[in-house]
Amino acid sequence: AATLLSVLQPVNILMSDGPRGRGRDERETEERYSGRSSIFERLDKGEGNKKDAAENGEKAPAARSTSSQSSGPIKSIEGWVIFVQGLNQEATEEDVIEKFSKFGTIQNIQMPLDRRYAYVKGYAALEFEKKESAEKAIEEFNNTTFLEKEIVVSWAFAIEN
Repeated sequence: AATLLSVLQPVNILMSDGPRGRGRDERETEERYSGRSSIFERLDKGEGNKKDAAENGEKAPAARSTSSQSSGPIKSIEGWVIFVQGLNQEATEEDVIEKFSKFGTIQNIQMPLDRRYAYVKGYAALEFEKKESAEKAIEEFNNTTFLEKEIVVSWAFAIEN
């Protein structure tokens, strides 16, 4: 019995030092995360980067206030994006570009495919360079038939009041 006790004592000494490896001791957790976790400050409209600008002695950038803007489309970073719904599953990018490019240059097209069947999921996002081109495409093709299916064309990003 004395030999068994002498074997267990070194193990107890090792275990008393605290967890090893990935485990964390409560003391480490308290020291490491002394602040509030998962609590974020809320920025009011127009507040933007005031704190950062004030620290650098700069004027804060004006934030886009949605309440003062009238309803309508919003430009993406590179152009004006429209959303086409109800596409035929056998439609190709070439078909869509051919139909919509008569109003202007299409900068980008996104037509997600169903992974299982490799068919179009039924919608696409088209990015036009000019707002007028996108507006004409919406007016011309909204609620029309394309490849034997009725499509709905609208703005991808818009403010509604």
